[in-house]
Amino acid sequence: MENRNLKETLRAYTSENANAIDMLRALEREYLYVPIERVKIGKVAADLPVYIKLSDGSRCIAAFSSDTVIDSAFYQKHTWKRMGYFELEGFVLEQPERHDVIFDPYSEEPFILRAKMMEKIAVGRNSEKDTDEDATLDTEIGLYEKAVKKAKVLFPTHRSVRRVYALTYQAGEEKSLCLVVDTEEKKAEKAEIMKALFDDLYRLLGPQIPMMILDYSDLRDEIRLLKATPCYEKK
Repeated sequence: MENRNLKETLRAYTSENANAIDMLRALEREYLYVPIERVKIGKVAADLPVYIKLSDGSRCIAAFSSDTVIDSAFYQKHTWKRMGYFELEGFVLEQPERHDVIFDPYSEEPFILRAKMMEKIAVGRNSEKDTDEDATLDTEIGLYEKAVKKAKVLFPTHRSVRRVYALTYQAGEEKSLCLVVDTEEKKAEKAEIMKALFDDLYRLLGPQIPMMILDYSDLRDEIRLLKATPCYEKK
């Protein structure tokens, strides 16, 4: 069956009617079918997007919300990968040129997600969730202890990460792991660093761990009040 929940979530977000936290949680659960062109550059294999040409001459990267809405001839022509939304996001934004994504191009209701909006969603993962006035932070990480222990192997691989604090973020009855990251970079460069770290952690921990990454400079006072100590500190 066609995944209408994905389309409705994206439509709501692009019209700015969706709560950022709800939108992010919904996208974490979504999987897509993405056609690719697998090519070799020297001895290295690379996966490239498949483009759909629109009537105005522009090109969009193809993605499908379900395997039931893929044209059979198109399906047989390409190699396919099943991606979570965040994996698709990384796939799109890492391309040398920015292209929008068209979902279900051969269906009755194709939907275009702009690359600029995907960038906004990526930034939202790192910053939007800390705007809830009713949210609380706690140094007791409870169920996330194993995840934090597992995540520690990644922090040294990101050289600009100076310290990481592991906290529990709670808004209402919803809880998630909150990693507060102190970096050596300037403000303008932090978004890219945070996104790269989040992507690596997401691949390592998976969608079953609700997680956010926040900037230490935005939460310095809260960290001091909590008397939190870093779970990781660069040597």
